[in-house]
Amino acid sequence: MKTTKTFIALSLAFLISFLLKAEEQVSAQVSPCEDFDTYMNAKWKAENPVPPTESRWGVFNILNKDNEKKVNQIIDELSEKTYPKNTYQQQISDLYKSMMDVKTRNKLGISPLKPFFKSIDNAISFNNLIILNNLIPGTSLPIEGGVEADLMNSKLNTFYLSQSGLMLGDRDYYLSNDEDKTHIRNEYEKYISRVERILGNSKKKSDKIAHKILEIEIATAKLHLPKEEMRNPFKIYNKFSLDQLKELSSAVHWTQYFNSINIQANEVIVTNPEMLKEYQTLINSFSLKDWKDYMKFHLVANKSQYLTEELEKEGFNFFSTVMSGVKEQKPMDERVISRINGLLGESVGRVYADKYFPKESKEKVEHMIENMRSAFKDRIEGLTWMSDSTKQEALQKLSTFTYKIGYPNKWTDYTSIDIQADKLFENVMKINHFEIQKNLSKYGKEVDKEEWMMNPQTVNAYYNPLQNEIVFPAGILQAPFYNPQADDAVNYGGIGAVIGHEFSHGFDDQGSKFDADGNLRDWWKPQDREKFNALTEQLADEYSKFEILPGIFVNGKFTLGENIADQGGIILSYNALMKEYKNKPEPPLVNGLNFKQRFFYGWAKVWRNNSTDEILKQLITVDPHSPAKARINVTLSNIDEFFKAFSCEPNKNAVVIW
Repeated sequence: MKTTKTFIALSLAFLISFLLKAEEQVSAQVSPCEDFDTYMNAKWKAENPVPPTESRWGVFNILNKDNEKKVNQIIDELSEKTYPKNTYQQQISDLYKSMMDVKTRNKLGISPLKPFFKSIDNAISFNNLIILNNLIPGTSLPIEGGVEADLMNSKLNTFYLSQSGLMLGDRDYYLSNDEDKTHIRNEYEKYISRVERILGNSKKKSDKIAHKILEIEIATAKLHLPKEEMRNPFKIYNKFSLDQLKELSSAVHWTQYFNSINIQANEVIVTNPEMLKEYQTLINSFSLKDWKDYMKFHLVANKSQYLTEELEKEGFNFFSTVMSGVKEQKPMDERVISRINGLLGESVGRVYADKYFPKESKEKVEHMIENMRSAFKDRIEGLTWMSDSTKQEALQKLSTFTYKIGYPNKWTDYTSIDIQADKLFENVMKINHFEIQKNLSKYGKEVDKEEWMMNPQTVNAYYNPLQNEIVFPAGILQAPFYNPQADDAVNYGGIGAVIGHEFSHGFDDQGSKFDADGNLRDWWKPQDREKFNALTEQLADEYSKFEILPGIFVNGKFTLGENIADQGGIILSYNALMKEYKNKPEPPLVNGLNFKQRFFYGWAKVWRNNSTDEILKQLITVDPHSPAKARINVTLSNIDEFFKAFSCEPNKNAVVIW
């Protein structure tokens, strides 16, 4: 007769075997040592092509869609009742109704834009446009401001002036002459012209305006710092007094500028001083009318989904189809859910967290976090390339890591916003304006450590170096990242590696420049930083050799921080799993996989992905994460424990940071 313990173990093995369905069985066509992504995910990829409404399809997308269904149910339930004016329930319900009322949107046409266009047209100088840019959400200029925590005094909020103004998102789209980016520029100019014709201009005039707007953005792109340089926080931290700012650039009437946003600025941080120095030359290169056309177009392009179906369709055709390879628009209700999450997501999150986030998940994740902290401590103490004095600083930083799980302790108060069921564009502009004023009101005040940067229903996580904290919204704390019915091996390979990933961000090429208090400070011994840089350069080179499409490679320097975090995350999580199983009997095989193999299966499962070629090309340009296949294969190619788990020949040239 079996003992109770043996029976429980066998029952668990049966349950896990059931969870690891046939659709997720390994491929015998390739060795796990050569291509673990294909080995683990080939069958799933073959059976899960990218839907025509998507640019990529993977665990994040599937979980996002499930969350959207939950949010849709929340909104349906709210819409069935009547709530007092300006409560978050009424605001969500009426915002949804205004978005779904396509008939009213089409009837109004471009009339909601007219008051804003009139203000722009009445401007008599570029400085007037600068002030309007602060007042009209959705317009854009090459340099824009906002309030964030001071990188060198992270407890206090200060004002930043940053490079901006590129509708395509990155300078490479404007300056590269490769075939794909040239094609996108040409299509972008055509898109602008079509929008201008919808606004009432002739084809000849629309073409002329479109060409000039593209010229402005190309000229702006030439002044932008490359994204790789923007990763260096020391480079983009340039503090100026108001008098020094006036000396740096006379293009802007700075006193008037700050008065218009009700900020008495004594000093500001400029991320790209050279661009600001050349701002006057850029301004003078184009007429005031050109800049007005540029601002009006950016407003329309940024808000097209809240205007007519025709404008929304044009935006979809360019940004989703041309740039991302999406073949079909999602149904209206799905598009609306995504937009409400973007506008009143925290309000939706209040209901979501209460309804879908079990307290048991929070307790389990807290345990995993502390287990991960312990594993990281062991790793730091065992480093051979770091001196003892730098190790002590690193351990101090690790010990002060804080974390948030599930949802905020306090919610943003939106009750001052008047949301009406028949005024979509006005609703959106009011919410945008509220967020702008909320941001500006933080100037000179202490940073609110209770504030979140993501909504509870978001399928993601983040590390905030200025608060030295890791944050895990409720949205990601569900299967397959975290499944209370799965064994520890799969959970540590999923959410465990995500937790380790966020921990590792505190010590990547950017996070390692912030100390335990969240301040930008070089706390390293010079020789340790040199060794660290040498290792990270090797890792960047390794990723840069990974060909994601014929002739297109990962940008190892741009993706370095995420690659360090991926590697650190899986190493930390694996070691934390070993701590979990210490002095316990080894779990049984499941579908022929031992618990160590199931750990790496958990990693491969959460990153499996199918993508259009268009989105891969776009992500290589703008996304600091490596594509999914590289996140699986290149990351594991440096992990000795992976090679041992699958009896592979170890990588003699493995690069390990932490």
